[in-house]
Amino acid sequence: MTQPGISVDGNSLVISNATITVENAFDQSNGAAVIIITPAGGLGTLPALLQGQPGLPPVLRNITTHPVPAGTALPSPSSVWTPIAPGGPGVASVYDLDIWVNSGEAGTAGSYSIAGSTDLSGTATNNWTLVWNAISNQFEYQPLYVGATYWPSTINNTSGFTAQNTPRTLTSISVPALPFAWTPVMFGQTVVTGTVNTVIELTANLGSASGQQVGVGFGVTGQASQTVVLQSGIPAGSASGYGQVAANSSATIVLSATQTANTTDSWATSSATTSFQLTPSPVPPS
Repeated sequence: MTQPGISVDGNSLVISNATITVENAFDQSNGAAVIIITPAGGLGTLPALLQGQPGLPPVLRNITTHPVPAGTALPSPSSVWTPIAPGGPGVASVYDLDIWVNSGEAGTAGSYSIAGSTDLSGTATNNWTLVWNAISNQFEYQPLYVGATYWPSTINNTSGFTAQNTPRTLTSISVPALPFAWTPVMFGQTVVTGTVNTVIELTANLGSASGQQVGVGFGVTGQASQTVVLQSGIPAGSASGYGQVAANSSATIVLSATQTANTTDSWATSSATTSFQLTPSPVPPS
């Protein structure tokens, strides 16, 4: 059986050994006509004329999301494609896309307690803070290491003769219990009125006039009237912890004037020219 010959000549399709019928009718709306090709023997194949370029997916240039509150109906349509470039053979089309979506529902408010942390030790106390302890590998509650300034409520006027090396109390300061160990930082002075033979030393001591020395001021010889200034001072070579007040312990610091010269001359001090105050200096925790 002879098959129709169908071949491609450049951009043309050549058909042979077939019956071609042009129907006497066409679609007036678009001008299309109908042509029927009947191959001899009723069989035939139609090869591809030209190989087209592979199609490419569109490119989304901009994607803009428009949030809509949760529970609010979305607009219709909820997405809009805007063509930017039509594309063509081997060239992708380009679009912008706008999408309207609902926001998520509001979550339940969470709660967090520092006091319930597993890396925290101790008990919460008013005006305390958290400090990292590298030894225990935990945070712990510690007092704020800030000391106030304290001063005496009254100061004595003194006069007369006092034997050599016998302290004469001028005043004292009481410090309430503090939540940390501390050493007193002392400030003070007094004007001594005596003779050229008197040499008065000013000292601050813990607990009593004979307690641990935490401040000292040295007088000089040959001055009938002189100002002796008190400075913080712990004796050289003192053992560790000397002059310290333990945490949670109250303390009294006594200011005394002592005649260090071997004389019987009288001398005097006045409350008007005597001052005394201290500031607790916190001892860093070990």
